[in-house]
Amino acid sequence: MTLVDAPVTRPRPRVHEQRFDAGLVVRVVAVVLAAAVAGWLGAMLQPPVAVIRAVVVVALVDDDGSAERALATQTRMLTDRPVLVPVAARLGMPPESLAERVHAEADLQTGLITLDIRDADVAHGSHVAEQVVDEYLQTAYLSDVPADGLVRTRLLFPPHPVPDDRPGALTGAALGAGIGALAAGAVVLAGRRKWGRRG
Repeated sequence: MTLVDAPVTRPRPRVHEQRFDAGLVVRVVAVVLAAAVAGWLGAMLQPPVAVIRAVVVVALVDDDGSAERALATQTRMLTDRPVLVPVAARLGMPPESLAERVHAEADLQTGLITLDIRDADVAHGSHVAEQVVDEYLQTAYLSDVPADGLVRTRLLFPPHPVPDDRPGALTGAALGAGIGALAAGAVVLAGRRKWGRRG
C-alpha cells in the first residue's frame, strides 16, 4: 500500500478544550455580573446626603503669582480651624466632624470658590453652610489689607441645595461591571496561559 492509498487520519477533537472554553465563559459572566451587582448595591446602600453649595468670589487684582497665592489662601481659610472651630462650637459638634463635611474648591480663571457642605438634612446643612460662610467672610474681612491690592471677597451665591454628585444605582452598576470586565480579562488571560502550558 502506497502513501497515496493510506487512509487519512484526522486528529480527534480535544473535548477537554471545549469544556475549558465553556467554563471560562461561565466564569467571565459570573465575575462581571457579581461586580455589577456589588456596584449597584453599594450605590443603593449609600445614605442620602444633602449637598448645600455657596459660591464666594475673590477679586484678584494682581496678575502675577501673588494672585494665585491669595486665592489659595482664601480657599484654605474656608476649611481651616480659624473658621471651623468657632462654627463647630456654636453648632455643638467636634471641629473634626465639621471638617469632614466641608469641601472648598477654587477656580483661578474666575476667582470663584465653591463651598460644599454635606449633611443628612437639607435644613441643617443649610444652617451649617450659612454659619461657615458668615464666619469666613468675617475672618477674610479682618485679614484683608486693601493696600496689598490682592483680595476682595464677597458672597456671590448664598447657600442653596444642589444635586448630589455621587454615583447613582445605574452608575454604580456600570462602574461595577467595568471593574468586573477588567477582572474577567485577567481570568481569560490566566486561563489562556494555563492552557498554553498544557498544550
